[in-house]
Amino acid sequence: MVASSFAVFKMFWEFDSPRLAVIVTKRPDSNEVEVSPVDRPERPEGAVKMKSSTFWKAVLVDRDNLLDQFLSLLAESGVHYCVIGGAGVNAYAYPVITEDLDVVVAAEHIERLEASLARRFRVQRFAHSMDISMPDSKLRIQIQTDERYLDFLDRAEVREVLDFQLPVARIEDLLQGKIWAALDRTRRPSKQLKDLSDIARILEVSPDLRGRVPAAILSRIPKQDPGMT
Repeated sequence: MVASSFAVFKMFWEFDSPRLAVIVTKRPDSNEVEVSPVDRPERPEGAVKMKSSTFWKAVLVDRDNLLDQFLSLLAESGVHYCVIGGAGVNAYAYPVITEDLDVVVAAEHIERLEASLARRFRVQRFAHSMDISMPDSKLRIQIQTDERYLDFLDRAEVREVLDFQLPVARIEDLLQGKIWAALDRTRRPSKQLKDLSDIARILEVSPDLRGRVPAAILSRIPKQDPGMT
C-alpha cells in the first residue's frame, strides 16, 4: 500500500515483445522519484496508461516543459535538424531513460537558432556544442555543432521519439556518432559507459552493423549469446 501523500503513476510501454510496466512513485513535496519496473504485467484495474513523454517528464521533473518548448521553437524556426545520441537510439532499440536530448542542426541555421534559444532558455556555448537548460528541469538538451555530424541531416528519417514524430538520424549514423563519442578520451568515464551501452543496444537490433565497430570498442562490449533475453 502506498501512502496517500504519494502521487502514484502506472505506465505501460508496449513493445512487440516483451511488454513492460513501470510504476513511478513521487511525493508531491519532493523532486525525488522511485521507479519500479514490472516484467510482463497484467494491467491492474484503474491503472493509468501514461505516454512516454509524460513518464519521462515525471522522472526528469521537467516542470518547465523544456522538451515541449524546445521542440516548438524548432518547428517555429523551420531549422533543419535531427535527433542523435541516446534518444535517437531509443527510436530504433529497446528504450532506456536518458536525461539528455541530443540534436544536430544545419550549420547555416545555428546562429539564428542560438539567438532564438537565448531569449527563452539558458544557453552555454562550447567548442563543438551548445547546451540548453532551464532552472526547473533536469532535462539537458545538447545541440551538436561538430561538422562530422552534418551529413546525418540529409539521411534522417521521421520516427517516434517520446510520442513526437521527429527527424532521427539513421541507425548507421547513430552508431557512427556513438563510436566517435566512445573513442573520445576527454569524455567522463560515466559518459563513455553510456556510449558503449548505446552501441550494444544498436547491435542487438542490427547485428549486421557489428563490422563497423572498431575492435577496441567491441572488446569492451559483452557479446550477446543467441539465447539471451
